[in-house]
Parts: sequence; C-alpha cells; structure tokens
Amino acid sequence: MAGAAAPPAGISGDVVFDPVTQRGYLRFRGIPANDPRLQQYQLWIADSGRAQPEPVDAGVFNVDAAQSGGEVLIPFEPRLPVRTPAAFVVTLEQPGGVVVSRQQHVLALAKVQAS
Repeated sequence: MAGAAAPPAGISGDVVFDPVTQRGYLRFRGIPANDPRLQQYQLWIADSGRAQPEPVDAGVFNVDAAQSGGEVLIPFEPRLPVRTPAAFVVTLEQPGGVVVSRQQHVLALAKVQAS
C-alpha cells in the first residue's frame, strides 16, 4: 500500500476471514461515525496470491453515531476470490466506494501474521 497515510490513533480491532467460504468479519472499537452522503468506509484485501498488485475490494460500510466509540461488527465478502490474504486495509472513500483506491485516507490496517 505505497503512499498510505498512517491510520489515526484510538481505533483498534481485529479481522476474521475464511478463505474457503470467502467470508469474514471486521471488529472495531473507537472507529468514528461517517456521513454516508459524503464518505463511506471501504475494505481492501491485499492478496499475495494474485498476479495483480491492486488490493481486492471487499465492500463499503458505514458507522453511525450510535455505533461510534463502541464495538462495531462488520461482515464482508470480497468482490473477487482471495487466495492468500496479506493485509486488510480500511479507507475512507466517496459514497459508493471506488474501483481503485489511492489509499489517501487509511483508517485501519491489519497485516496477516504468519502462523
């Protein structure tokens, strides 16, 4: 994710992803609310098993004021099959998301640890 800005402090969480079912969950604490009319969160998965360097889009989501500051659980499914996830990145993008992110507004980054 070259050129990505450092994620803001105060956000924590974890990711669970099953490569067999291609489904997963993000769990956040401290993620700020967004206004979906102006911006949406978008999840990207860096896949070291793909020939293309671009991360895979795993959808957009919103966090409302009632969820902000507490624990938020977000289900996701990548748009393309992910073979070998290397990192999960959440960016703030325009409503509806983007096809290719410039990674200017990175909110969270989770690198996959070798088992």
